[in-house]
Amino acid sequence: MTDQEALLPDPPAEESPRHTPMAHLDRFLRATTTVTTDGALVSLDELEGLYMYWCSRTGQDPSATEDLVDALEQQGVEPVTHDGVDYVEGLVLTGVLVTGFIVECKFTGSWGVPSAHEPATALDAGTAS
Repeated sequence: MTDQEALLPDPPAEESPRHTPMAHLDRFLRATTTVTTDGALVSLDELEGLYMYWCSRTGQDPSATEDLVDALEQQGVEPVTHDGVDYVEGLVLTGVLVTGFIVECKFTGSWGVPSAHEPATALDAGTAS
């Protein structure tokens, strides 16, 4: 599935047996994430923000956060807490939609606000996906 295909809304339930909450979340995860084994962390807030952005772009009704975490656990990605912040471990945000999310929502994420005055930060944010 391409990034563009992942942006298309699911067909109505009567047209597709794939129209389940888990299929909806699987589409989101395929379009915006990559599972890793290097211990990478994504804050749950970042992931939820990206998910809400994806839902708004695709016309999907968001599922509960618990459903999103369950879908990640099925892929071997585990929730963890560090210094009082909830993360998922073993996940990297990727794809065209992530770049749009950062730019359109002015999301700072863990890398800070991209700035033309600090090329290293801007390069990190631009190449993260």
